[in-house]
Formats: sequence, structure tokens, C-alpha cells
Amino acid sequence: MDHRRWLGAAGALLWAVAGFGASAWALIDVPTSERRAVSLAELASGSGIARPVDAGAGPLDDAWFLESYRALQARGLVDPLGERYASWQAARSDGGLHLETLLPQLEVRSYVLGSSTDQRLLYHTSGDRLEDGFNTFLSASGAAFWGDRVGGAYELQLTQNPDDVGYRTKRLYLKTVWGKWSLKAGRDSERLGQGYFGSLLLDDNAPTMDLWRVRTEEPLFLPGFLGRVGGFRFTVFNGYLSDDTPSPPDRRYGSGVAPVRDPRLLGMRFSYHPTSWFDLGFTRVVFYGGKGREKYDSPKDWWKLISGSDEHAFEGESRRYDNEGHASYDLTLRLPFLNGVGPLKGGKIYWELAGTDGGPTEFTGRWERHNMLGFIPFELLRRGYLGGFMISTGPTEVRWEYAKTDAAWYNHSLYPQGFTYRGRPLGHPMGGDAWSTSAEVSRYFGTGWRTSLTGEVSERGRSLPESEVRWEGNLRVEALSLRAAGVPLTATLDLLGARVRDPLDDPRRVDRHEVYAGLGLASFW
Repeated sequence: MDHRRWLGAAGALLWAVAGFGASAWALIDVPTSERRAVSLAELASGSGIARPVDAGAGPLDDAWFLESYRALQARGLVDPLGERYASWQAARSDGGLHLETLLPQLEVRSYVLGSSTDQRLLYHTSGDRLEDGFNTFLSASGAAFWGDRVGGAYELQLTQNPDDVGYRTKRLYLKTVWGKWSLKAGRDSERLGQGYFGSLLLDDNAPTMDLWRVRTEEPLFLPGFLGRVGGFRFTVFNGYLSDDTPSPPDRRYGSGVAPVRDPRLLGMRFSYHPTSWFDLGFTRVVFYGGKGREKYDSPKDWWKLISGSDEHAFEGESRRYDNEGHASYDLTLRLPFLNGVGPLKGGKIYWELAGTDGGPTEFTGRWERHNMLGFIPFELLRRGYLGGFMISTGPTEVRWEYAKTDAAWYNHSLYPQGFTYRGRPLGHPMGGDAWSTSAEVSRYFGTGWRTSLTGEVSERGRSLPESEVRWEGNLRVEALSLRAAGVPLTATLDLLGARVRDPLDDPRRVDRHEVYAGLGLASFW
């Protein structure tokens, strides 16, 4: 065997031993030195957080969001979802079983679309999509707890559009926490990467999937004085993408013929936190399996899948383990030193370098037999980029982000549906062979009103003779402190306008304008 392959495999083994070693120390609860531990409070304050709680967060996921809520509360600003999580935490503190939190939070959202607007994806809603005319979404969600170790959540949704009325169980899962580790099983969405407007490797625009997930809820530290090097976090999940009629929505995502049914999605993330203001991360996702593909039922199969050692094949080689994989390295630099500089409270800068394996030598394990010697686990060639910054004054946040993908992204010869699930993109909504730049200004007015103004310019199908160019603007106004019959309510006005030149999803490539107006109302018990 080629000595370079042996040495490369040794490098991969070192990475694996480091990860499993850190995990073992945490599991057996060896005392560690945590003088430089990265606390959630430090992370929150270092980012100057002024953004309310993420609606996608569930029970026992709330530690980070509670810090965000408390930062807002200290500034006299209203965050209804944060108040809900704070009440959940108080209920869990007695260690008992709490079913009263199953009382549903109700939300209704209605949208009316312009005449040339159809099949419009609502970003970061786990698969909600608008069809021509009038659309309504009615959802009910709640949670239950048994102390601070076991929790569960549900979200049920009815949808109405001009042609149909539908139902789906959007979320339903159980989660248990043991020490610094947690296990979640059920149906939910996952998001990996640094992007705010969109994530290169895995975003939350596709419908929720059935999955299991293991992750660290708090940083892990090496034993003794080695704990001073900083903390580590791990996430691993496996999703099951069942779909009776898989098909992509437009030419950005595969060919749409003879799709592979019921594939799976493996996601892995490792991050290192040497200080409270600096993070390094490595993320990998693999779209694999499905009917007619490798079943992965032996340790050897799983090693091939996790390591990516045969992630692609040259001409004439076996394609047994040839899957659609993406990986990235990322870094985040928080800016706590901005706190007190004029009106500033903090901010952050982030950058992500990613690659895919759409064809030979585009995304390769360093220990593969045809690759060069090295101890970096993956070489990224057909690259994607994402970077941005956020600056906060407390009531006001300013964000900017740029993303770019190669023509090979989100397409694979063995998966004609592309990197999609139920017709929605699993990665960045701009698709492959594209770039986008986005900016947002959000501000609290008074204590209970928040307004966000977002703009985006993107080019899709960059390598085509005529690419699609999109200019888009969105205004969102939220009233956060309404009450009716003693029940806290929030109301939301959502307006969007876009101009699309040479749209890729239209065979005629006719320019169009997209417009919608939405109104939402939600209750918080």
C-alpha cells in the first residue's frame, strides 16, 4: 500500500482519537480546569445580542436564547418568545413532570400574492411555500418537560391555498440530556453553518425531517491543565428524507428525472472555542443511500461514509460509496471590545470556506489513495464561500453577508433530484452556480415594536449564457406587546417585492415582478 495513504490515514485517525477522547472525558465526568471556559453568557454579551429568540428553538435548547432574552430584557425591550422560554425554565426547576406547557401557542399567517408570483419559498420556515393567490398557515405548538433532563415538543400545521387544504406534523420529538450530552429523536429541522441569510451546507428551508441527533449542550474540556486550551462542541445527526414524489423546483437543483427515493442525510459538526470571542469549526453533510443505493449496514460501510475515503470515483472505479457530500471550515470572531465604543454594544465577523464532491477531485479526503499527503482532513476544491458581519447597538442591528457557490454545487450524477427534499433546497436557497449579497437593518422602536428592512441582490446560473438576476427587498414590522383578554399577542406585517430577470424556473425566461403581503398573529401563554 502507498506509504502516503498510510500516513494520511494516520492523520485522519488522530482527528478521530482527539474527538472521541474529549468525548470520553466528558462522559466519565473527570474534573477539568475551566478557567477559560466559554459560557453562554459570554457568548451572548460578546455578540452584543439584540435579536429575539429563534422560533425554531425547542425545549432544553433554550440556554443560549435565554441569554439573548435577558440581554434584551436588561435594555427594557420585549421578546415574547424569550418570555415563554423563561417560563419553561422556571417550570423545569422543580424536577417534576409538567404537561401544562402543552397548551398550544397558536399562530395564523395569511399572505396574498401578486399575479406573477407563484411557488414562492418563505425563507427559514421549514418548507412553507406560497402558491398563486391567497395562502394561510395555521399552527399550534407546545412542549412538555420532566425536570431539566427530558423534554418534548410538537408543532401541527394546517395550510390553505387556492387549490388545496393540507396538514402536516411539522415538529414532534423527544429530547433527553445526560451530563453535557443530549439525544433527540423525532421530526425537526437542522441548520449547520455560519450564514444568517442562508447556510451553504444545510439550511432550514426544506420541510422538517425524521432524524436522530447527538450533540454537546455545553463545551467539553480536556483533563487537568489541558482544559486551558479551550472548549469543544460536537453535533452528529442522521436524517431520513422520505418522499413519495421527489422532484426539484427548477433547473438550479438537478435534472428532475428518475430521482433516487428515500435518501438519507448525515450531518457532522466539530467546533473549537479557545476563547469567548473566537470559534473555529468543521462541518460536513452527506446526502447518501436511498432505494437502489448502498445500505450502509456494516462498520466498514459506515467508516467509508463518515471518513469520505471513497466519496467520489474516477472513471472505471466502483461508485458504491459515491455520495453527494459538502464540507466547510469556518471561523467566527466576536467583537466584545466594541461595547462602549460610542453607541455600540458588540458584533461579530464570520467566514466560511466550503467544497463539494460533484465530480472527481472536487472534494477529497486527504487519506484517499489518489490524493496528496496531508493531515488536514479534507481538501476543498470546487469551492463555495460565505462571509459577513453584524454590528449591534442594542436596539439596532446591522448585518451584511456575501455567499458564492460553484457550478458543481447541489448537483450529483447519481441523485438527479439534486440536494433537495420535497422540492425545497437543503442548502442555500440561491442554489449552485450562484452568488448573493444581502443586508439587513433591524431596530426596536419603543419597547414593543421592531422593524426589519432587508435587501438582496443575487445572480443564479452564473455559467449559463443568460443568468438569472434577482433584486429583492423585504419590510417586516412586528408589534410585540399586544394583549387580548389577558393573552399576550404579537402581530406581524410582512411585505416583499422582487424583480427577476431571466428566471431559471420559467422555460420562457420572461422577466417578472414578485410581490406578496402577509399578516400574522400569534399567542403566547
